[in-house]
Amino acid sequence: MLSQRLETAFARFRHENDGATAIEFSILALPFMVLIFGILELAIVFFTTTSLNHSLVTNTRDIRVGASEAICGDIDRIKTDVCTTFNTKGCFDNLNLNISRVNSNQFNASVLGQFQAASFTVNETDDTVEAVGGNVLDTGITGNEIVLVKAVYQHDLILPGQLTRLANFGLKNKRVITVTQAMRTEPFPNVDCATGTPT
Repeated sequence: MLSQRLETAFARFRHENDGATAIEFSILALPFMVLIFGILELAIVFFTTTSLNHSLVTNTRDIRVGASEAICGDIDRIKTDVCTTFNTKGCFDNLNLNISRVNSNQFNASVLGQFQAASFTVNETDDTVEAVGGNVLDTGITGNEIVLVKAVYQHDLILPGQLTRLANFGLKNKRVITVTQAMRTEPFPNVDCATGTPT
């Protein structure tokens, strides 16, 4: 009789599933939330990259047409214009611009490859990265030559970089976004940067 009761109790216990859904959810909730927020984080990185590219293309048109304030001006003014269009908090401090001429007559893979492979210095103490050489504007750009514009932006991630694996360059919580634009300037007359007049 006692064994029959034990068998009945054991069978009832074995078929009881109250709370199974809560336990299964608690096991799967963390990986599911990491996946969802990781997808959102990746979408934000893609959106930021696209926005930076658009801002760079829009604000470097003056260089293409030879506006004196752009080709002889201050790199900080161009950075300010890019950041105004980019419209992201902390843009000016997190953005490095490099505008330089290419001593070649062709858009070829070797030139673009060398320009893309820039060096960076990483400061792991304050989790920052800076392009070697910082902000550079190669003054004296002339008409009908190739100019490469490179933007290096440090994007702050929302989730910890170790969780989503979107952080790079040994950084904990930043994604470095690099956008490069190559263009041939219009055949404008050379500009004397001292006076701002065509020569």
